[in-house]
Amino acid sequence: FRRTVYPINFSVTVDGVSGFKFGDAVTTNLIPNSYVGATFFTVTKINHKVNASAWETTVSTAARLR
Repeated sequence: FRRTVYPINFSVTVDGVSGFKFGDAVTTNLIPNSYVGATFFTVTKINHKVNASAWETTVSTAARLR
């Protein structure tokens, strides 16, 4: 029996943060258990939203197999 891992994308919005770059590798435990340890995520897009009351950063990623 061979486990199949389907490609997934992961996106998260957090309070404003700088430092992410296209191609950075990131991990998270906010994914299904079958993906934890088997994948990492590559940053594909960074979006900043700034207004008078808040700064938000959205990081979009694509899964890669380890």
